[in-house]
Amino acid sequence: MANITAAKTVVGNSIAINSGDIKVRIMTVRAIDIANAGTYATDDTATFQIPVLAGEVVVDVGAKLIEAFDGSGDQLNMIAGALADPNGILVTAALHASQTEITAIVRNTGAFFSDTTTDDVINGKQFDADDTIDFVFDGSAGASIDLNDLDTGEVLLKVFYIDYN
Repeated sequence: MANITAAKTVVGNSIAINSGDIKVRIMTVRAIDIANAGTYATDDTATFQIPVLAGEVVVDVGAKLIEAFDGSGDQLNMIAGALADPNGILVTAALHASQTEITAIVRNTGAFFSDTTTDDVINGKQFDADDTIDFVFDGSAGASIDLNDLDTGEVLLKVFYIDYN
């Protein structure tokens, strides 16, 4: 089994709120993006990355399923992490049409944001060095999946952050 990491252009926007400027990096991942990222073996994973720079504080990360994924297998789960914690941001999001896929926005379910005893929950996750938020698409939990054979599906990913640079 191999991991394939794909690069996409991330669109950066910003919105002003009373407490300061929060910026957002947005990425849409479609079935075609996964299939075109490389040649997969059965049950491989695909990783899409959104960059985070040193001096930025991530305050919110979310995923919204636009269209359930289908075309191969019966499960496709996504996790998101950074800083050597593969699911520290999103523990899991079900994306496949054969699952009970997510119907609401999934956000901040990982330990970085859901542990109420840590400072990250209140103040966001500070990045002291350049890194990436890694969104890993994995179908190996269910019937065999070939990511090249996904023919429908789309998920919207957003990373909200404050830039202290």
